[in-house]
Amino acid sequence: MNASKSDGNHRYDIVGPAQSAATIDLIGRVFSRDEPLAVTVGQSREEFTRMLAVFLPAALSDHLTMGAFTGGKMVGVALTTAFTFAPPAEIEGMSPNYPPIGALIAALEQDYERANAERLDRCAHIHMLAVDNHARGHGIAQALVDATARNAKRNGYDTILSDATNPTSQRVFARQGFRTANEVAYSTFEHDGTARFASLANLGAIKLMEKRI
Repeated sequence: MNASKSDGNHRYDIVGPAQSAATIDLIGRVFSRDEPLAVTVGQSREEFTRMLAVFLPAALSDHLTMGAFTGGKMVGVALTTAFTFAPPAEIEGMSPNYPPIGALIAALEQDYERANAERLDRCAHIHMLAVDNHARGHGIAQALVDATARNAKRNGYDTILSDATNPTSQRVFARQGFRTANEVAYSTFEHDGTARFASLANLGAIKLMEKRI
């Protein structure tokens, strides 16, 4: 089915292999500079490039990742897979600063996974939501989340989730009708005996946000 839509200024469409390089470049630039968890642990743009080069081909095969385009240029992306998606094994070690983030996300999601084990295959998962700095303030993030949810529904999913790491992204999801399914406070989470994200206490908590679609 055709998932493309336009608001007159931007086009929203499924991301395919032809957009892989643009997707990796956009996420690497945005997340290494602006994403609180990545900045805290020191994930570099190069780490994201290595990791996404392996992760993305498998992820795109789910046909759930949506991009925002202006004049043919990608200005936003919602990297999305089935919640049950298993990343390629070789991704381990490609981002040496990632383990604290992975442990935090695992702690956030584990109760949801247990409580919803029988329906996880009907859940889609937005892993990363990125909008280029110069394109912000035009509602692109909101429209991307909406387009992603609509595309997931067309593909047979009945729920969409995301790990929202900061108040800005949490507001984006809340405005699209997502609710908080679980949260983990940055001030209390420990990895290997260290409160690795205590410096983010002013942001409150990472939230697993859910919407039935």
